[in-house]
Amino acid sequence: IDGINYVEVNQIIRCKADVNYTLFYMIGGKKIVVAKTLKTYQEFLCGGHFLRIHKSHIINLEYVVKYIKGDGGEVEMSDGSILPVARKMKQILLNALGSK
Repeated sequence: IDGINYVEVNQIIRCKADVNYTLFYMIGGKKIVVAKTLKTYQEFLCGGHFLRIHKSHIINLEYVVKYIKGDGGEVEMSDGSILPVARKMKQILLNALGSK
């Protein structure tokens, strides 16, 4: 462990699961790797501006640029990433984006 990172939640664009690690993608292109699972952060983040759209992804709804139609569909984020949306999360995502 090289230290503790303190970040402002609104600076997080998205989180991605990587086995027993979580990658945080921040504004400005910074990436932070944390040795905890995505599920750990789902409990802290989801409910406000964050939504777990897939088993591997939690997104900050404020940074969604576009929803791309499909079976579950995909979202394009402000950092240029295109992420899959689980079929069962499609309507929940669309409702959340509609009320944004």
